[in-house]
Amino acid sequence: MAKLVMFFGFVWLATSIAGGLMLGSMPLASTALTTAVTVSDSTIYVSSTANFPTPGIIVINDERIAYSAKTATTFYGNLAQPLLRGTQGTTAAVHSITTSDGRPTIVRMVESSVLNNSVDYNVASIVDTAGAQAFITMPVAVFSLIIAFGAAPFRFLGTDLQILTAIWAICFVGMLVSFFISMAGGRRI
Repeated sequence: MAKLVMFFGFVWLATSIAGGLMLGSMPLASTALTTAVTVSDSTIYVSSTANFPTPGIIVINDERIAYSAKTATTFYGNLAQPLLRGTQGTTAAVHSITTSDGRPTIVRMVESSVLNNSVDYNVASIVDTAGAQAFITMPVAVFSLIIAFGAAPFRFLGTDLQILTAIWAICFVGMLVSFFISMAGGRRI
């Protein structure tokens, strides 16, 4: 049973991420700095914040910065959730608008947020002096995650291979039935 669950989990994760990237619904966002950043700056100016989640965490060089709000060209915090520099074990640093070889300094999203976007569940970020922490906002989000697992996103393969979605759903229902039988104390499958 455990190997079956691991197999389903791996296939679902791979198709969710690959499908979302191929359809363009969850791009890996990146942008360039437009203003140099000091250690004490509370606003990060970039060329565009399109496709970045709100709130979220951005990466500049080796520093991770948690933000709670954004405009079309800035990442910033507010009174309740200020911009948190040097989060997740990194250190706040100075960033120029170009690298040492003259290329623009790239600001990118944390790759783990791609998984959150692919499974489409809501996470509430709480930022305090201990750092940024994420919590599932409500139990319904867990239920929707299970439903999303049952309906694998194979639509990126085209209409000819849509049958894979039906086969996946049948196998998923079978896995759920065997799980409930084993939990009820019946014969293990």
